Amino acid sequence: MDTEIDDIEELKRWLAVALQKAAKSDAERLKLYIDLMLVGAEQFTGILQNKCAALAKQCRPRKAKPPKPAPQSIPQKQHDKQSSTDNPDSQKDSEGRSQGQSSIGQGIQQALNAAPTPQSQQQQLRRQIYGTQNKDVAFRKAANVIAS
Repeated sequence: MDTEIDDIEELKRWLAVALQKAAKSDAERLKLYIDLMLVGAEQFTGILQNKCAALAKQCRPRKAKPPKPAPQSIPQKQHDKQSSTDNPDSQKDSEGRSQGQSSIGQGIQQALNAAPTPQSQQQQLRRQIYGTQNKDVAFRKAANVIAS
């Protein structure tokens, strides 16, 4: 540690001498001092970058695993049923899981078996009556039926 402090002190002394001489020097000599200082600063920066890169390699795991893909989301219908954790018959849920169906699979199955909402029933009736078409055409047809 003493040698590091001695090196720093010696560097400070050389800088002080260079600054004193620069005050008395002509422009060409002053430019030479500046160029030497910049080259030294660039070399110190390169050494520091190499040390940081070496430290980063030590901290990094040797084999980086590829990131896991995001799970595919499935649109879910909302329903007013309680979840399996809210139901007192969670034993039935655990039986379903032991038969190979996960709680997510059970939830999807419940959503598919759930009674259709009034809105979905209305949409289904409209499709049966007016067919598949855009809203403007369906509105005009509905208005004509109501007006007649």
